[in-house]
Amino acid sequence: MKRILETSEYNQLFLSKKQLKNIYYFWIGFVFYSGSFCYLLTFGQNKIYAILQFASLILILISAFSLINFNIRNNYLKNVYVLYGIWLIGIISRGFIFEKEFLVSMFFDAWFGLLLYFVPLVLLFPLNIRFLKRIFDVIMLLGLICVFSDIVYLKIIIDPDPTNPISQGFIEYFSKTLAIPCAFIILTFPYHPKKRNFLAMFVIIITFLFAVIRARRGLMFMSASPLIISGILYIIYNRRDIYTILFAIVLFFFISYFASNIYKENRNGLFNIITERIDEDTRTGGEEFFYKDMNTQDWIFGKGINGEYYGPDLDANNNTDFRKVIETGYLQIILNGGIVSLVLLLLIILPAAIKGIFYSKNMFSKAAGLWILLYIMNSYPSTVNTFTLSYILVWIAVSVCYNRDLRNMSENNLKLLFNQAYRLPF
Repeated sequence: MKRILETSEYNQLFLSKKQLKNIYYFWIGFVFYSGSFCYLLTFGQNKIYAILQFASLILILISAFSLINFNIRNNYLKNVYVLYGIWLIGIISRGFIFEKEFLVSMFFDAWFGLLLYFVPLVLLFPLNIRFLKRIFDVIMLLGLICVFSDIVYLKIIIDPDPTNPISQGFIEYFSKTLAIPCAFIILTFPYHPKKRNFLAMFVIIITFLFAVIRARRGLMFMSASPLIISGILYIIYNRRDIYTILFAIVLFFFISYFASNIYKENRNGLFNIITERIDEDTRTGGEEFFYKDMNTQDWIFGKGINGEYYGPDLDANNNTDFRKVIETGYLQIILNGGIVSLVLLLLIILPAAIKGIFYSKNMFSKAAGLWILLYIMNSYPSTVNTFTLSYILVWIAVSVCYNRDLRNMSENNLKLLFNQAYRLPF
């Protein structure tokens, strides 16, 4: 390690006291904001959680703007990023109204509110190994909060009633907001202690099982796909160890056989909801209404931050026939910002994914590129542009993939730096 610390790579472990403090405050605020959001959306109004979310929001805003430094070295990224930022400001300005109900929704709805449009600013945060290690800590903390909540509310989760809104909301909000980011730990397994890898895998497996029980097919895909990709990476990473590869293959088939038998025995009991809904089409109806309502101008420019489309009878609890949300992620982007917004986003993230996967010397950069690819894949079965850690990680991954120093760092040096980062105090 001494050799590493004597090179310019030592800077990957350096953050000023001010940066460390602001990073600490940002993530503390983010954890409490996310947890409060999940609780309020699942169980309804609670004054304590509402106050906690408000205080967390203030902490996030103050610390975030203290961390921003517009220092993008890649000229292509700089130009497209500025254009995308201007377009996002345009989306916010179109449809923004200064009414109490609207403002509360904008600032406290982590999924479809105002904050999701500021997530790209994370690209301007200081990027180094120590900063990334802080993110890993937050990922695990949110994952463990989700598992603890799963245990506390287990009876609600396994309720056999498929129409139970609390059970459905619990799985949707807690799992997607708190648990799914653990998949990034699994994708970058060579850089973490074994205990952390096992905990992250446990969180994702638990999430997948509950998604199966509640028949949340989008969540099933979001949790299963990184596990499969991580398995492939694990085999590639250990390709010289034939015994490890054989053990992984045997373990996969054993788990598949065991899971199949459990499903067959409980298909009319614990898994009755997924049995009934496995072939159910819940997307086409909403998408057809969306296509009918959108005109040429809407397709190109979108309808702004408060955009709606006519979709009668799609939501039983909706008092109006107009909807602000469509469950298909890329269509949600188009609804608010049009095809222009989607194209500008892809112009940023697609080259990043290519750079990370194909033009890097270490697995961490490749995993960052794969995370972007997973985000693109998840944009069909689910809405993924949200103020959640999963989407924040997309922009962190973009930052990693455009960072030539990180991409060109050798595997051994990067592992040594992460090991050192894990030993350092905050």
